[in-house]
Amino acid sequence: MTTLDLTVRATTYGKPPSDFAARVNEFTRRERFRRGARVFLPYFGVGCGMLIVPPHVLWLLLCSTLGFLIGRRRYKLEREFLSLTGTCPECGKSEALDLPETLPVIQRCKSCGAFLKLETV
Repeated sequence: MTTLDLTVRATTYGKPPSDFAARVNEFTRRERFRRGARVFLPYFGVGCGMLIVPPHVLWLLLCSTLGFLIGRRRYKLEREFLSLTGTCPECGKSEALDLPETLPVIQRCKSCGAFLKLETV
């Protein structure tokens, strides 16, 4: 896991863009696999435990499928945002935004309600 400081550009209609400072953890392929497996295995364990309750195989299939889908989603995340701060291009107030899962993303400013498109520089 590598911790990086990135610059994220925030744009809104009719205003010059501003920069946000983001701190992210970047994961290698092996770390992403480990994180996905850590999410999958408890669901699989519950499915195995539910084999004693009818309908036996259906519980295992449902729990395994749910665990696989959530684990795959976690595996696909290459980076995890730890912080995101900067000034809104609309109102100029300094604030911390909600942490996105991926970029580009559109969020609203907490102060003025303007839509901000966040993307890496």
